[in-house]
Amino acid sequence: MKVGMLLARVQSTKVYSKNKKKCEPTAETREGCCAAFKVQYHRNNNVWVVKEFVTQHTHGLVPQNHTQFLRSHRSVKDSDIAQLKSWRSVGVKTDQVMDHFVDQAGSFSNVGHTKKDL
Repeated sequence: MKVGMLLARVQSTKVYSKNKKKCEPTAETREGCCAAFKVQYHRNNNVWVVKEFVTQHTHGLVPQNHTQFLRSHRSVKDSDIAQLKSWRSVGVKTDQVMDHFVDQAGSFSNVGHTKKDL
C-alpha cells in the first residue's frame, strides 16, 4: 500500500475516511451502456471497415442546451489563450477573464469553453 493512500469504509450511506471525517459517497457515473462504434483498418486494402455499430443507449442523452459542457465540444481558441496570458501577466484573475469572455460572447453557451479549461 502506498503511503498517504486514503483508506475508507462504507457505513450506511456515508463514507468515513481514516481521519473519521464524513464524506458523501461519489455518484455512480457508469451506466453500462452498450452503444458502440468500432472500426478496423485493413492494411492490404488500405480501407477502414465498420466492425460494430450499436445505436441503443441504456441512458438518457445530454439535453441540447448542455452540450457545450461536454469535453468533446469544448475548445479554447488561440486568441482566448493569448488574451488570458496577457491579462494574467498584469494580475487579472481567471474568473474576471472568464466573465469578460462571457460578456463578449453573450452567454456561457457561446463561449466554447469553461473556466476550468483556462
